[in-house]
Amino acid sequence: VRTITKKILHSSTILLPEWKNLLAELDFAIRVLPRDVKTRWNSTFDMINVILQYRRPVKLFTAAAANGLRAYELSGDEWTTLEDLRDALKHATLYFSRASATLASVVPTMDKIDALLATAAELVERPLSTAIKVALLQGKHTLNRYYSKTFESRVYRIAMRTFPLSTCNTLSFLTCEQLSILVTSSATLRRTSGRPPTLNAPDRSLKKSTRSTATRSPTLWLAIPTPMPTPITVPTPMLR
Repeated sequence: VRTITKKILHSSTILLPEWKNLLAELDFAIRVLPRDVKTRWNSTFDMINVILQYRRPVKLFTAAAANGLRAYELSGDEWTTLEDLRDALKHATLYFSRASATLASVVPTMDKIDALLATAAELVERPLSTAIKVALLQGKHTLNRYYSKTFESRVYRIAMRTFPLSTCNTLSFLTCEQLSILVTSSATLRRTSGRPPTLNAPDRSLKKSTRSTATRSPTLWLAIPTPMPTPITVPTPMLR
């Protein structure tokens, strides 16, 4: 499919005019098939969605020997695979296109995707094709690379710190060193944002209040939830 869209787009004097003429004959809206661009996360869905909408013109265009695209004709099983992939990508596209989607929701979502990729063979009734199995393995490999890169970003660390910890199991797999960095990033954020420290250790620069301690925050520690019976508790460094 990527090759079909690329060849039509790059052949501006031969294939592209023929494609537009075919669309006009079939009474389809004239448009260029979108390409799959690596720098656009939803471009794969856009390409597959349009290809399926223009299924009849695509089949006729690739079947014409004069266009030189017979090698890229799609079989019935391949069209079915595209439909399944379109439906799966549609949910991801709609989810991350929501106004409520935040940076902090990326890692928990990656956890769910990783679990689905690991158990995909058990979730379907019909046997998976070889291409789908290879795609699942490649997806897990790519996801693991993103996992290793996420913690290198201070923005991600701060976002995950401000995210409700009770709903994020990812933190339970961090090392003690990573947890320490996470806590330090949170302290830096509060110090640079100008907001008064409201958790963990109190700021020594603040004068002691004569009011009742009943209104103060009862916790002085940062508890990191884990699936283990005993939760990991990491003290936050003193804010200065």
